[in-house]
Amino acid sequence: MATITQETRVELSAREALTLGSLPGGLLTCASGEVWITVDGEGRDVVLGPASSHRIESDAPVVVSAFADSVLSIRRAVSPHPSIL
Repeated sequence: MATITQETRVELSAREALTLGSLPGGLLTCASGEVWITVDGEGRDVVLGPASSHRIESDAPVVVSAFADSVLSIRRAVSPHPSIL
């Protein structure tokens, strides 16, 4: 089966937080700045600096917070709709 990868770029201002919702299997990469990632129900948080990544394993909501102005890339596989192929 074909897989389509969707990539979203998120720009956050310093001290800004954003709830991303559920992203199982999603890869979060910090392109610039520094972000703090919290996955609801997990016992640890993750801090990403430039060029570092973290894969989300859970289907729980994800919250990202920026320590400084930051750019975050979110990549995830999505199932193609039958009308696309």
